[in-house]
Amino acid sequence: VNAQNALALLEWGDFSGCPSSAPTMSPTPLDCSEDVIEIRITTDLYPTETAWFLTDICSNTEVAEKLLGDYTLSNYEYITLICVPPGREYSFKITDEFGDGICCNFGDGSYDILYNGEPVASGSGTFAAEEIKTFGQCGTSPPSPAPSLAPQSSIGPTSSHSPTYSPAPTLTSSPSSTSSCSSGQVEFIFTLTTDNYP
Repeated sequence: VNAQNALALLEWGDFSGCPSSAPTMSPTPLDCSEDVIEIRITTDLYPTETAWFLTDICSNTEVAEKLLGDYTLSNYEYITLICVPPGREYSFKITDEFGDGICCNFGDGSYDILYNGEPVASGSGTFAAEEIKTFGQCGTSPPSPAPSLAPQSSIGPTSSHSPTYSPAPTLTSSPSSTSSCSSGQVEFIFTLTTDNYP
C-alpha cells in the first residue's frame, strides 16, 4: 500500500478505493513582482514516471523542472507556481518514462499551463514518451486582461498605465534641395510610435 495515496484517500473521505476527482495540492504562496507561470499536473496511476521541464527559449535556460520520482501521489493534481521575467517565450516539455503518456490506460492524467492567470497550453495526457508546447514571445508582454477604460472629462491618458516621458530630442536642420520650405524656414518631420495603449 502506498502510504501517501492512503493518506490522500483519508483526507478526501472516499473509501471506495479511488477518489471521485483528483485531490489538489495547494501551491505554496508566491511573493512575485514579475510574471507568474502556473503549471497544473494531474498524475496517472504511475506518477513517478512523469517529469517536465520549462525552458526560456529567449535565453536558452531552464527555468523550472520536476524530475522522475518528484511526483508520488496517483490521480493527484500538483500545482507549481514560477516567478518569471516578462516578455519571454517558453517551452514546456512533459515526459513519461514508460512511454504511454499520463492518460488513459492507467489513469486520467492531464496538464494545464497558465501565464498570469490566462490559459496558454494544455494537454489531455495522451502523448507517448513526450509532448512539447511553446507559449509567449521574446520581447513582448505576456497575456493579461484587457485594461478597462473609464470615460474621462479631461484630456490625458485614459488607461491605467502611467506614461513614461523622455526629454525631447535635440533637433538639427540641414538644407535640403527637396524641401518645400520658404527661405528661413526649417522642415520638421515628426514620427510617433505608440504602444498597445495609444
